[in-house]
Amino acid sequence: MSYSPNPELTEDELDVLVSMAIRRAERLEAELGTLALSGGALEVASAWAEVLACELQLSEITRPNELSGGIARVGAVRAAISAGMADEASRLAARFLEESGLPEERRQAIHAALAVLDVPRLRRGGVMAVRETPRPYDEDGSGDSSGQEG
Repeated sequence: MSYSPNPELTEDELDVLVSMAIRRAERLEAELGTLALSGGALEVASAWAEVLACELQLSEITRPNELSGGIARVGAVRAAISAGMADEASRLAARFLEESGLPEERRQAIHAALAVLDVPRLRRGGVMAVRETPRPYDEDGSGDSSGQEG
């Protein structure tokens, strides 16, 4: 399944597509793993690139100060990182952090997402560092997918 941007989609329709794409990417990541240069890694990266495309389209039709707009911006950065697109993640982060209406908690979530990148490896060729523990994708950009407050 490959996502092609459709300018006629509504915010609600994009929310559904983003959720489906995230679940698919997480499922593939759990099933296939993220071992470098394996066929499974390419399929997982492609799934996260699909999430990125959906999140970017959602970020284009929402304002940064709206809940869904802030979440889409954080989600786009995280999806780029998960897809192994470190340069794109950095570019998007810089773009989103320049937006004046982006709430502080979303700014912090973007900075936290970028913190998982291994800077020395990035300088040697844009390769993303492998996470030591899997990071569940969360819908609210908080880094906690448990659904519990606290």
